[in-house]
Amino acid sequence: MEDLPPQVRLGVRAEGVRRAWPVAPVVVLVPDEGSYLRAVEGWTLKSRYPVLIDDGSAAAREDIGRFVRAFAPERVVRWAAREAGGTPAPLPGDGPARQAMIEAAVRKVWAQVSPVSPPKDQAGQIEAWVKTGVPPPGVVVADDADPAWPAALALSVGRAQPIVWIKTDRGVSGAYEPLRFGHLAEAVEAGTEKLGLTWRGLGDQVDAVTLCLNSPSKVKASGSAGEVLATTDLVGRLAKEAGGTPAPQGLQSNPRELGERWAWAGQVFGDGPRSAYMAMCALFLSPRSAWVFDGYESADPWGQFDGTAAGEHLRKAGLEVVVEDEPRQGERQWRVQTAGGLGAGLVLVNTHGMGDQFNLRPGVCRSGDVPMLRVPAAVHFVHS
Repeated sequence: MEDLPPQVRLGVRAEGVRRAWPVAPVVVLVPDEGSYLRAVEGWTLKSRYPVLIDDGSAAAREDIGRFVRAFAPERVVRWAAREAGGTPAPLPGDGPARQAMIEAAVRKVWAQVSPVSPPKDQAGQIEAWVKTGVPPPGVVVADDADPAWPAALALSVGRAQPIVWIKTDRGVSGAYEPLRFGHLAEAVEAGTEKLGLTWRGLGDQVDAVTLCLNSPSKVKASGSAGEVLATTDLVGRLAKEAGGTPAPQGLQSNPRELGERWAWAGQVFGDGPRSAYMAMCALFLSPRSAWVFDGYESADPWGQFDGTAAGEHLRKAGLEVVVEDEPRQGERQWRVQTAGGLGAGLVLVNTHGMGDQFNLRPGVCRSGDVPMLRVPAAVHFVHS
């Protein structure tokens, strides 16, 4: 493990937990967040199962359909947590009570490792994870009042990760002002520091940060008119001042894009059903097939992104691969291949253009030409 690059080591740690934890061939559908918490709380270290929230909306049922097609369970069951008299099991209002209930659900699952003296709080759970050889690979960042908290619960249980509770801005399509982003980054770092785990460099205990938040996904670049940066690229970087020295607390500007990375970050957003769906995809699905569409020319520097070469690597990894490359890389080929939706679990596309179009060779496609997905997919566009 010590000889592996930090990012590979992180993947091995997360995958090791996933592979060691048996999965029941069943999908459980629940009607609300209270039932969801209790269904996840029912996981045992001998068996776990995907839990999805069906609130009756078309979006939730589309997500459920995609997940079931990919997971291919033997059964799909409906279950609801009910109080005496048949009333829905309530959740406490947001705040410390809800945080305590979510953390207690995490401890209930993992208490089976040490049933004699189960942990009484999150600090005790972290200590238990480390002692049992499952040190947390990262942290989950959540706000108990944010509707994406169901993802935080699942990823905390499923990946053995503590939760850092914060308060921050809302509006996933918006952009942080530099100072507001500085507050977010400092809250994440301060919360991670309190956990007692090493985190300030790559290859230590904490190398991942998952934002389970409907917070802005972009940050306005400090001192740059109109430029925006990705929140998930800046979270996990130590703040630096212009001279390269660590920035003081209480940032007045935000040159964090220049700081050294201490973790890789991702973001889960959406309402309860959507955030639960995204977390369950991460925990229970792995791509078995790939679709590679290379809209670049073969001459350098574009040839360095060659889709045909990528396809060969993916085949060596055991995936079924379809590659569309020269001369089948135009608009017509795109439309033919995507007319019925995509069924691949990994989608890789090379293209260039603007925010509302992507150019192929030959032809131009628009936002409406992005295909429907028949199964959940990890999608990556190189969009120069």
